Amino acid sequence: NNDVTLPALSGLAVLGGRGKDIVNNTGTITGSTFLGGGDDTVNLDASGTTTNALFDGGDQTDTFRLSGSGSNTLAGAQHQNFEKLEKTGSSTWSLTGMNSFSQSATFLGGLLDLSGTLTTPALTNQAGLTAGGVGTTGTGTVDGNLVQTEKGRFVVDVDIAAGTSDRINVTGTAQLSGTVAPNLLNPVPIGSSQNTIQSAAGGTTAHSLTLAPELQSAFLYSLELLYPNPNDVVLGITVGFLPSGLNRNQLAVATNINDAVIKSGGAQDPLNGGGGLNPLINAMLLGVRSLAEYRSVLNQLTPEAVLNSASGMVGTGEEFTNNLFSCPVTGTAYAFIAQGQCVWVRPEGRYLQRDRTDQNVGYE
Repeated sequence: NNDVTLPALSGLAVLGGRGKDIVNNTGTITGSTFLGGGDDTVNLDASGTTTNALFDGGDQTDTFRLSGSGSNTLAGAQHQNFEKLEKTGSSTWSLTGMNSFSQSATFLGGLLDLSGTLTTPALTNQAGLTAGGVGTTGTGTVDGNLVQTEKGRFVVDVDIAAGTSDRINVTGTAQLSGTVAPNLLNPVPIGSSQNTIQSAAGGTTAHSLTLAPELQSAFLYSLELLYPNPNDVVLGITVGFLPSGLNRNQLAVATNINDAVIKSGGAQDPLNGGGGLNPLINAMLLGVRSLAEYRSVLNQLTPEAVLNSASGMVGTGEEFTNNLFSCPVTGTAYAFIAQGQCVWVRPEGRYLQRDRTDQNVGYE
């Protein structure tokens, strides 16, 4: 177990024997690790670091485990001669470059970011899998077969404006259950788009694959999983600002937003669609979950609240003026209060006496 800095002046930091060696690292390993014979295990905690490190599992059946919390990266050039890959804990680990495990790869916890190629006969995802990092779109490759269980979650970044998304390419077959969790990065353009998020050369079976529950309540955009051919899984997205159920003023504001996106770019220039309104539009798309919420947002964008106050002041002034100059009389058979004929007289006068002397220049 290493939780400190382990240097290696000779370049070899850890040398194993012929038995069952286990290396746990939460500190810093500088140099290489050679485990020799036996069924060995290397457990890298995401809180640890490695410098100029090559982990060699040696002979027999060896396991490379990525664990802990936080985030870290494992490059393909950092390991060799390991038969199994395991991902545990709540951490996010990124695999870059060419990674090879001759027996299996199993993801049991946290998130595995496949930003390179993973060669293994069978990759089983029972936790989280993404490609290209969280918050950016990218492509990962599984050279082998992919199985996602009911506990598995495929996190997919989708940039609708740029027309790109995460994608996992599989050279073998894919059997998919569990959920797909799209992360919409820039959902401005109006209309429909489709992005291939997974493709298996040997065929895809995805009978029980569903969208993540928290995304099924979106209001201004709709998501669906499509299977246009035996190999691909496609994420379909439709965006729009004009649902039914809006009043006349709300519809006018929504129409202006709709037109602003289309006329300032839309499908012809999606990266600039919406212009300066993009932050507002994206906030509405990602935050509004119901018609009531959408109507509340539109109400805040209309001038009704200001006009209501102004019109109230005008009405009050008119009523005061009308009462001031009204001339009510006893009602007749047809009205309780009738208006008579009045003459309004405002007498005014002024008396001024000025006594100027050599002691004052104005009034005394």
